Amino acid sequence: MTLDGVRVMKKFSKISLLLCAGLVAGCSVKVPVKGLSSINEDWVGQFERKYFEMSNGSTTCTGKPENSWSDFTIRIPFECDDGRTGVLKENKAVSGKVTATFSDGTSGVFSMGHGI
Repeated sequence: MTLDGVRVMKKFSKISLLLCAGLVAGCSVKVPVKGLSSINEDWVGQFERKYFEMSNGSTTCTGKPENSWSDFTIRIPFECDDGRTGVLKENKAVSGKVTATFSDGTSGVFSMGHGI
C-alpha cells in the first residue's frame, strides 16, 4: 500500500469511528462546510447525518444528505429560500472537498470538516 493509501485509510477510519460513535450515542456529528461560488459569494454552513444548511448571508439553503457508502460518495441535494435548488457532491467521502452546482448554473468548490 502506498503512503497516500495509508493516509486515506487512516482518515476513513477516523471518519467511520466518529460516525459510529455518533450513531451509538444517538447524536449526530456536525461537520462544517465553507466555500466560494463562481460568482464570488462566500458560503458557510454545516451538515449532520440527516440535515444540511448553508448560507451566504442573504440566502439560506437546506437539504438532507444522501450517503452512498458503496462508492464512498456524499451527495446533498438542497433547496434555497431564493428558489434555487442544487447539489453538493463529494466523490470520495474522505477528500474533504465538495462541488456545489446550483440550478441557475452557479457552481462552487467547498471544503468540509473540522480543519477548515
